[in-house]
Amino acid sequence: MLALLFRSARKERIRWLQALAIFLALLQFYMTWLLPNRTKELLITFGGVGGEFYLSTFLIASFYLRLPDRWRWDFWRFIVLGIAASSLWKSFWQWHTIQLGLNQIPWGTLFGGQGDASGDMNRLNYEFGWSTDRIIQTYTFLGNLCALVVLSLYVIFLLRANDEIWLYLRARLILWMNGLGHFGSGKCP
Repeated sequence: MLALLFRSARKERIRWLQALAIFLALLQFYMTWLLPNRTKELLITFGGVGGEFYLSTFLIASFYLRLPDRWRWDFWRFIVLGIAASSLWKSFWQWHTIQLGLNQIPWGTLFGGQGDASGDMNRLNYEFGWSTDRIIQTYTFLGNLCALVVLSLYVIFLLRANDEIWLYLRARLILWMNGLGHFGSGKCP
């Protein structure tokens, strides 16, 4: 699939997608053949809940990025955006309420309940030695990071879509920088 993605992106000259396909292929090779098994287990366990954050963020970001013609999803991208945004918000809110002490860490599994010791949080705690504070801080940080990425993308694409806003902000920055230059030279503005 990554080779097909690279080929389609190269045919249509979409450089960012070519780079992504190469990066993912190298990452897959490294994680399959070079990564120690214990680390793989940790990443798989972490990715159970972490995927709610980074996969949602990836899908939200892909809404704005140009894909090759054969991979286009004009109608479906709106549905995927809604599902991804809902999942990201749910996870973000859940871990922030956990951090505030208003909710508990989701111990156990979906089907086995809280008493099932094979849940992701249980495994992170017992098998990999993560404290409850480390679990909470890690997932809260990941949520904040993903929210920041999504907000940054919104700002970037808003500025790219509206030249007037970009020109206004640029003019304000130039005026502000000129104002700083007057203070440094001892002249009054």
